[in-house]
Amino acid sequence: MNKNDILHSPITWAGGKLRQINHIIPNLLPHINASTIYAEPFLGGGVVFYNIINQSRTKNIVIGDINPYITKIIEMLFEYPEFINRPELKAYLHKINLYEFLNEKKQREFYNKEKKTFNSNQDLLLSTPEQLLRAMFLNRACRNGMYRLNRKGEFNTSLGKVGKNYKHIPWKYIEELHNLLLNRNFESITINHCMSYDEANYEDPRNTVLYLDPPYISIKTRISSSYKSFDTYTKEGFDTEKFAEYVKSIKDDFKYILMNNYDHPDVRELFGPDFFYKTIPSTLRLNVNSTSLLNEVLISNKPFII
Repeated sequence: MNKNDILHSPITWAGGKLRQINHIIPNLLPHINASTIYAEPFLGGGVVFYNIINQSRTKNIVIGDINPYITKIIEMLFEYPEFINRPELKAYLHKINLYEFLNEKKQREFYNKEKKTFNSNQDLLLSTPEQLLRAMFLNRACRNGMYRLNRKGEFNTSLGKVGKNYKHIPWKYIEELHNLLLNRNFESITINHCMSYDEANYEDPRNTVLYLDPPYISIKTRISSSYKSFDTYTKEGFDTEKFAEYVKSIKDDFKYILMNNYDHPDVRELFGPDFFYKTIPSTLRLNVNSTSLLNEVLISNKPFII
């Protein structure tokens, strides 16, 4: 895909697939036609989803994420521009538009106040436009776009770059994606809010292409046979071994399954010899302090054809 043809996500997201998109999309497209159902239960930043919709002919999708912020963004894309023209959002939009002009102290005060308000009203995220807009602001202003929850279920990522380095909400990307989704004339679209990957229902798996982008295992924290991953994405955490067993159990049910992870012996051992593996270059590091890069691997239930 040409760089100018790649669609970007309207949110920043740790683990987003923008850098890997030219390896992922070509391995999905040969398996997708107009009648194929495309499913993605770990939607995250949505880069793969947006570019699949743009590049393929599928008219049936099942998408979701356990994080309600992610799935509400999709609904907002369908509603744009009516979303930002709501009278009740006018005052809040004005406040966040002035954010970059505040001095560092005022920015920190504003960010911490908005984070506190967000955490005290998280139950409204699925129903209140202002709370969704607040989540979008926090996502753009927080450190590295890292959506992280503590054990109380509170968003606890610190403020990122201050001053004029603040990344504005990208209304241009939002408008592009809104037009894309509205012009596709979907036959069916299912958006699963707050739903785990193993709770999603697929009515016709034999005709479904399933893309899985789970939290990657953390190689350095593997203790005995127990795997740990970036598990602060939700307050419940993420069980990598449980996920691997789930994928093994559905391997033969779906038309095609593709997933990502680190290209490391631990990963290949975890999923086993019945899958197919393809190394792709990456700029990922094992941790923040590491100087060595670690490639990624595509994992599939069928042989790679490209």
